[in-house]
Amino acid sequence: MKKGIGSFLLPLIILLILIVVIGYSYFSSYGKLFYLNGGGGGGTSSPSFYLSLTSPTRQITSPSTSTSYTVNVVSLSGFRGNVYLATDGCVSFSCSFSTNPVYVPSASSASSVLSVSVRSDTKLGTYSINILGVSGSIGASRTAYLYYVEPLTITTPGLLPDAYIGKYYSFNLAATGGTKPYTWTLTLKSLERGLPPGMNFYSSGVLAGTPTGGGIYWFTVTVRDRSPNQLSASKTFSISVPY
Repeated sequence: MKKGIGSFLLPLIILLILIVVIGYSYFSSYGKLFYLNGGGGGGTSSPSFYLSLTSPTRQITSPSTSTSYTVNVVSLSGFRGNVYLATDGCVSFSCSFSTNPVYVPSASSASSVLSVSVRSDTKLGTYSINILGVSGSIGASRTAYLYYVEPLTITTPGLLPDAYIGKYYSFNLAATGGTKPYTWTLTLKSLERGLPPGMNFYSSGVLAGTPTGGGIYWFTVTVRDRSPNQLSASKTFSISVPY
């Protein structure tokens, strides 16, 4: 009888030991996972930082102008210290930071202004500038974009071809520079007579219609482009409709 009871208890004891070992491993692993993910009163993430740009897209229309980006360095998990800034992609430009390195207080942020100007040999186009931040073995980056375009200009002469009463008229105004497509609007100034009666001005830049009254008319139009920092140009035109 004793032999039978011993044979029964031994496997039971082994089973209980296995349950305890497996249970400890599981809950130990779960506890570490919970702790690392910020549960149960805090995480163990290493101090770090990230970069942000107040406005990541800028535009320049000539070598005589410059633009700037505000680079924000933001502390994560209590990081504090000097962050050294650099750029990758400024081969065609002159780039400089107002402050470098940037000292970032714990649980706070600091900023530096990146000034960018094009050179006389820089070609028109869209460029990306990679902004890098390094502090010891910690690094972060952010990309800024620069559009280098010609100034937006209305090229149509101010005196338009004559229109005639009762005859359909259509004329397309033209512009260069900026980023197409363009949008045109009629922007009358005080004392301007406006369009001849029977005629309309469209967003495509077309003046069209059949005049119903004679005289000399003058008006101002504005064209806007599709670039990120929208460009605009205005010009006053006159048109004669003989009686």
